Amino acid sequence: MRIPGVVDVYQVGDQWVARSWPKVQNQPNSAAQLLWRKKFKDAHALIKTWTGDYLDKYRAIECVPGKMWLDIAMTSVMNLPGPFNPVYWSAKINHSLFYAPDGIQETGRKWLLCSYGATYWDSPPYNFLDARHGASWKSVYEWNDIGWICPNGKRPKKKWLLSYAGNPVETFGDPLTHPVGWACYWTFVEPCPDGVGITKFYSLPFVGPGDKTFSLLIPPFYCTPEPWPFGP
Repeated sequence: MRIPGVVDVYQVGDQWVARSWPKVQNQPNSAAQLLWRKKFKDAHALIKTWTGDYLDKYRAIECVPGKMWLDIAMTSVMNLPGPFNPVYWSAKINHSLFYAPDGIQETGRKWLLCSYGATYWDSPPYNFLDARHGASWKSVYEWNDIGWICPNGKRPKKKWLLSYAGNPVETFGDPLTHPVGWACYWTFVEPCPDGVGITKFYSLPFVGPGDKTFSLLIPPFYCTPEPWPFGP
């Protein structure tokens, strides 16, 4: 059966249903629609620039049913685009958790977090990052079921809110810059035998009652204890 402007016609029970081609919208776009569309396109373009470990860690996120890592990335960038900076997803960044049973040099401290890159500008300072106990997604983060989106609508969906699950790692003193052939940030920490997840996350309360969301700026980079390589 051929009808102009219709893709196909099929039978449902004792009725015929015609499925038409999508139609061009006649109404003009509002300012809010145009702004949302721009934010969506900008976020998508930014995510396409991610490379290296940063992209791998985002892809390794343990998602709730119906969500993909890309959904979380788009939500994060659209909610808080300002802090996303290429230095923080550079493939040159490395993180290590060192352990020295006999203490590290004259400090006597046994546990040290280290972040380093090829140059000074490749290394994010630890006063910007968070460290949480544990070396797995579930030990660092948890998903919270906070109800339904449009529960009375045709396609209700669960709304999930991300939050920290792991306890913060206690640090001792300010991070130290120690260039030893590369730019390196050191900070002494409490014992972390199960490793740490180095990350950055913002919980964002919005204006509406109960309206909360989040921005995951840096997914966890997991570190397990390594022997201190430079001697006592």
